[in-house]
Amino acid sequence: MTKTFLLEVGLEDMPAGVVLNTQKQLMDKTRTFLTEANLTFSEIIGYSSPRRFAVMVKELAEKQPDETLTVRGPAKKIAQDEEGNWTKAAIGFSKGQGGSVEDLIIKEEKGKPYVFIEKFVPGKSAQEILEGMDEVISNLEFPKNMKWSNLSYHYVRPIHWLVALLDDEVIPFEVFGVTTGRTSQGHRFLGESVEITVPEKYESLLNKQSVIPDRAERQNMIIEQIHGLCKQHNWAVPALESELLEEVTDLVEYPTAFYGHFDEEYLKLPRVVLETSMIDHQRYFPVRDGKDTQALLPYFISIRNG
Repeated sequence: MTKTFLLEVGLEDMPAGVVLNTQKQLMDKTRTFLTEANLTFSEIIGYSSPRRFAVMVKELAEKQPDETLTVRGPAKKIAQDEEGNWTKAAIGFSKGQGGSVEDLIIKEEKGKPYVFIEKFVPGKSAQEILEGMDEVISNLEFPKNMKWSNLSYHYVRPIHWLVALLDDEVIPFEVFGVTTGRTSQGHRFLGESVEITVPEKYESLLNKQSVIPDRAERQNMIIEQIHGLCKQHNWAVPALESELLEEVTDLVEYPTAFYGHFDEEYLKLPRVVLETSMIDHQRYFPVRDGKDTQALLPYFISIRNG
């Protein structure tokens, strides 16, 4: 029987430029953590927004597989005296491995006889292993970190909440003084706190609180809304396939496109000046005529958070 694991880190708004990379880092480091712990899984899904990054692990094994390990001890000449009695070295070795001298066997390795013991190692439960996920979170790397309050921690932004669920059970651990639970936060202005009952309901519960945690879905919403405005007004938005789209995707949790107007007098300026100003400084999508002329129009499209 397998389980589903959800981890969400909630924090103050991150710079847009680190959101996607943080999602990828968390996915990669979670994959490495589980693989090294010998916990099998089928898929890791990543989520991110300005105020959170998260992973969901599907079909996670309940426990590690049991193992039978063969451990080498001291050489035979040290483990037994001339009469074949076990020495203190052999007795100490066997006890240290959780056994007794009756469990010791003698085998050759590289032409020399040694004592060995076979020990059964039961696999740890997924719950026990996942309590170590605090190291995964604290070891994420960022271009710039900040310090807050009188604490010694340095991180991209202060962490405010942690969700860690294995099916419907909270996995207990702590990061920078924040303890895990099942309570997440909705949109800063349009949503409320929400109890995540099971990982599978994570997206739907946040959607009801005006948060789209799936970054790809959020970006598709932006594209579709801009296309809708362009179709309605016969506009063209060449900057839609630029870095601006990536940036605004990571500036909002619930995107809504709107358009504005500026004085036509400004169209006397070179187009590159106006478009550069709108894109780089305002995070606006410049609007051009949808006809063959592609003339710059005195409009812009922007994305608001809500």
